[in-house]
Amino acid sequence: MRVDTPSNVNELRDVLRSAVAAPQKCSLLAGGTDLLVHLHASPDLSPDLINLSDVKELKSIEIHRDHMEIGACATFADIEGHPLIQERFSALARAASLVGSPQIRNLGTIGGNIANASPAADSLPPLCALEASLLIENAEGAQSTLSPAQLASAPGKNSLHTDQYIRSVLLPLRENLLSFFVKTGSRKAVAISKLSLALAFSSEPGHVRLFAGSLGTSPIRMEATEAVLDRRDWTEANHTAFLDALSDEVDCAIPGRASLPFKRLAVRGLGDDLWTAAKEAISRG
Repeated sequence: MRVDTPSNVNELRDVLRSAVAAPQKCSLLAGGTDLLVHLHASPDLSPDLINLSDVKELKSIEIHRDHMEIGACATFADIEGHPLIQERFSALARAASLVGSPQIRNLGTIGGNIANASPAADSLPPLCALEASLLIENAEGAQSTLSPAQLASAPGKNSLHTDQYIRSVLLPLRENLLSFFVKTGSRKAVAISKLSLALAFSSEPGHVRLFAGSLGTSPIRMEATEAVLDRRDWTEANHTAFLDALSDEVDCAIPGRASLPFKRLAVRGLGDDLWTAAKEAISRG
């Protein structure tokens, strides 16, 4: 196994160009909290690795005129503790705070979490709810953007070409945006999501985005439930309609799956948490 550790984007492009021409399979290492587990379980794979941890351009978190840019190698600890992310993108900060253990959050990166294409990835539902896009770059420096929900081609597989990598995550800055993230997991301390919900909405009617994680290859948008929320009616009757809509959308998403009874019930509990948080945030103004 060969490991290359470029220190900047230009060096990374050189390494990627070489990787395209090489017969040996090559994988990008961005934190390694998932990849190293896979390699330990299947040592015969042993691909060459490109370690992204020293590429300085991939670690920054910057504010631009109309968006925030989070480098693909920003760790979950970086994201969890960033004051502006906490203020403007609280669903993402909350999701980052719930990723694994403190050790995992210190190593795990947002780009690695996305590229790993796990249906249970904590970062994906809030990124979808917050209308994020991924900045994809290739070995020649050509750039394109992609929705986080479009990257996974199958569970555990992404659609990036050999010469491509995620450079950053772009989050549009919206005024008066509220966002929330809740999840249920398999273990209390280091929980892998069995189900998660991310909600983002603003004071403008029509701007409500709700996504569920761990129901499919990518987060699923809950449009019927969004319509109930967009009534801006915080009565008990609409609360019940909201929870019923969530259950119905889970039924439609995973009909016949063994996990349906659990998830149909669990989504109501998570929905209740979301409803309470959103109602309290609105009452505070």
